[in-house]
Amino acid sequence: MIAVIADDLTGAAELAAIGLRFGLNAEVQTQLTPDSKADLIVVDTDTRSRTPTEATTEVEKALKQLQEIPAQWIYKKVDSVMRGHILTELTALLAASNAERILLVPANPSMGRTISNGHYFINGRALNETDFATDPEYPATSSDVLELLGQPESVTTCILQPQQPLPAHGIIVGEAQSKEIILSWAAQLDDQTIPAGAADFFAAILKVKGLRAKPPEEQPKPSQNKTVLFVCASGSHYSQKTVEEAQRHGIPVVKIPPELLLNDEPTGKPLQQWTNDTITALQEYSKVIVTIGQPIAPNPELARKLRHHIAALVENVLSRISIEELFIEGGATASAIVRRLRWRRFCPCAELAPGVVRMRVEEKQNLYLTIKPGSYSWPKKTWTDTS
Repeated sequence: MIAVIADDLTGAAELAAIGLRFGLNAEVQTQLTPDSKADLIVVDTDTRSRTPTEATTEVEKALKQLQEIPAQWIYKKVDSVMRGHILTELTALLAASNAERILLVPANPSMGRTISNGHYFINGRALNETDFATDPEYPATSSDVLELLGQPESVTTCILQPQQPLPAHGIIVGEAQSKEIILSWAAQLDDQTIPAGAADFFAAILKVKGLRAKPPEEQPKPSQNKTVLFVCASGSHYSQKTVEEAQRHGIPVVKIPPELLLNDEPTGKPLQQWTNDTITALQEYSKVIVTIGQPIAPNPELARKLRHHIAALVENVLSRISIEELFIEGGATASAIVRRLRWRRFCPCAELAPGVVRMRVEEKQNLYLTIKPGSYSWPKKTWTDTS
């Protein structure tokens, strides 16, 4: 069994879908279930939304459980643009393992995300000149990779260019500008090196280990009679464009009541009104988007509060009306929702696009969950297939 320790739910689903692509029976879990028969288990520790101390505890706990199963090898999934407590988690992972080093390759050249000369670029633009500069929880203030990683406390860190040999110890970041370079890093792995990084590196490791990707299967279009709820909780410019695209296809939008933005707890009349408005729209149109509907300034506390409000809304709606398809944009939002609903096991059944994954919810029969990172695009057919 192959295991992945992921720091958020969309990243977990993304790697599970890659496993599916390579013919593996994959499963995403928010709490590790050792008796799973899956070839690939991806554990979402939700550490990106936790404190550094909590992140350390969760990573150590996941590693210990996976060592007891035991897993054949373990991959540490991190955010491809290096948000979260990456150095803290990798340091904890290295200390709790028998390995000598970690090779971190966070670049995703397939998505235009590359590392060159010590700096991170997205489609040729420095990371801190993109929308990630205004991320509400982890704004990118620099494109310098080691600066993004943070100051090491108890472990040596360095960044290497392609073809440079790995040092004996520490945390090593591998630069990459192409899939071929990613493959060359995968070929350098050995029993003393824990691989960590984004989706492209994981796929490259599977290739190096002899697995072959299957042609994608044609997915049937969703039934026109299904009830579909889209959750777009981001206030980013991209998310607003997504909502506008859906509206052009006739999908109504229900925005958060302004009064709820002022509430710390997702309760009371504003939440009830939002719930009622959403259910009324679903009963009339069957497909609805709920959204924040406005830009959100970088503010971790506000971002967490809005996630709780969204999760409470979805819980209320699902308690009163049957939903067959739930689409969620953003890993932190997806995690807040599934944890509030106590969903713990998911089986990916389709990779609709890179990072866009449709999964069967084990605890909720007849409901499928489709999620993606907030910075990834929905496939164009998302709106035409469901409108």
